[in-house]
Amino acid sequence: MSTITIQKIGITQLATDAVVNAANSGLRHGTGVCGNIFHAAGVAQMTAACNKIGGCEVGAAVITPGFNLPAKYVIHAVGPIYSDGKHNEAKLLYSAYKQSLLLAKENGLHSIGFPLISAGIFGYPKEEAWQKALEACQDFLVANPDYEMDIVFAVLDDTIKAIGERLLADMGRKAEPARKKTGMKLYDISQEVFSCAVYPGDPSPEREVMLSIADGAVCNLTAFRMCAHNGTHVDAPFHFLNDGKKIDQVDLARFVGFAYVAEAEGEVTADVARRILKEARECDAEAAERILVKGKATVTLEAAKVFAEAGIKLYGNESQTVGPEDAPMQVHLTMLGAEIVLLEGIRLAGVPVGKYLLDTAPINLGGADGAPCRAILIALDD
Repeated sequence: MSTITIQKIGITQLATDAVVNAANSGLRHGTGVCGNIFHAAGVAQMTAACNKIGGCEVGAAVITPGFNLPAKYVIHAVGPIYSDGKHNEAKLLYSAYKQSLLLAKENGLHSIGFPLISAGIFGYPKEEAWQKALEACQDFLVANPDYEMDIVFAVLDDTIKAIGERLLADMGRKAEPARKKTGMKLYDISQEVFSCAVYPGDPSPEREVMLSIADGAVCNLTAFRMCAHNGTHVDAPFHFLNDGKKIDQVDLARFVGFAYVAEAEGEVTADVARRILKEARECDAEAAERILVKGKATVTLEAAKVFAEAGIKLYGNESQTVGPEDAPMQVHLTMLGAEIVLLEGIRLAGVPVGKYLLDTAPINLGGADGAPCRAILIALDD
């Protein structure tokens, strides 16, 4: 059974089949993780092996022997230098992990140790670096269910380790597929309510224990209070349009049906929106009616117009709002005005790009402008 674990250990101490070096594109002896690996392996031997290869592109990976390391091999992966998140950093970081894992598989390796690539002197924000790392690893395991791979992250800093453990636990609860007898894979893409993300200025969910068996009551009873737009939720047109449909008036068929999971980072421009729609239609015309975007993406007004003109039924993203957080109104007006259901605050880490059956039916809150939902994706085996 494949695993993903995080250990407080130096990467040069791991006895995995391979360890990954956070390399530079010249494959030169560097500082930090790179310097430690070169020294532990033997600087002269590792330098000679890397010089034979000559270099490595950002987002790619190459392999050398481990020489004096406990690990048999070193996979040198080149992550991006972080600028502002708008220069394909996320795709390149994801690719560095993906290519490392594919290279390990090509060489018949079944255990691999990673540092947190690009999160040192390359400046990648720690939480975002963890998200891409875990997403890439989970995607690999999902895509290769019959190939056993034990993935270990070696982290010495307690704070950085805790971030990774929190995100890994969240991924394990919500995005790990459960294979059923019917051949289905289920993905829970919802946030847990009481620890969920909250749009700035909205009230957070509150729980009140009304009765407790531990205190002598006949049962456990919980009351709660929350905003209709906390965590994973859907917006009805009435959210921004006073004469728009309320959540109980929206046709349930818009919330349930085939959907397409795409991937994007940064601003979703009109061109990106057209690319996503093209990919979705080529995959399945019916799935193209419901678009879910994986990644830290923000819909621009121009993209909103593209989606509105395309007549899609639903658009979902991982942010708590589809438009810019500081100015979401125009994007909402455009999309809700076209009666596009907006599904916000989903979690797609570990969900590969492609076609799924989506069920995101909201709680039936009569007269409300939105509602929380338990969003689920179902992948049916071919």
